Order: sequence, then structure tokens, then C-alpha cells
Amino acid sequence: MGKQLNTVGEVIEELGGHQVVEEMTAFLSKRRPISRIPMWKNRNRFPARSYTVLQRALQKRGKTAPAVLWGMA
Repeated sequence: MGKQLNTVGEVIEELGGHQVVEEMTAFLSKRRPISRIPMWKNRNRFPARSYTVLQRALQKRGKTAPAVLWGMA
């Protein structure tokens, strides 16, 4: 198993930054991305509905992140 990322910021950075994560999670809401992604970083928590898509993207890069970053566990 690959390196574990422990913060929302680390996950966002690993996946390519705000713009890339916004595109990956655009299905979550109509809220403007400029306000959504920084909010996740400030709370250090992603919405639970983004778990599958973000975990799959991390897995493709050989990385992991704890489910607690999505409010699980």
C-alpha cells in the first residue's frame, strides 16, 4: 500500500490542486468551487459523497487517506 495522506490539503495537492478536485467533485453541489474547496480545507473534511471518487483517484496514484477525512470511522 502507498503513502497515506492525512489532511484534506494533502489530498487536494496530491490530486492536482483545487481546480482538479473541483472538476472531480462538481456533481456534489451547485456552490461555486472557489468557496467549496477552501471550506473543505478549513474543516479538514470532505463531504461523504465524495469518498468513492476521491479514494479511487488516490488509489490510482498509489496513495491512501483515512476515512475520517470524510467523517467516517
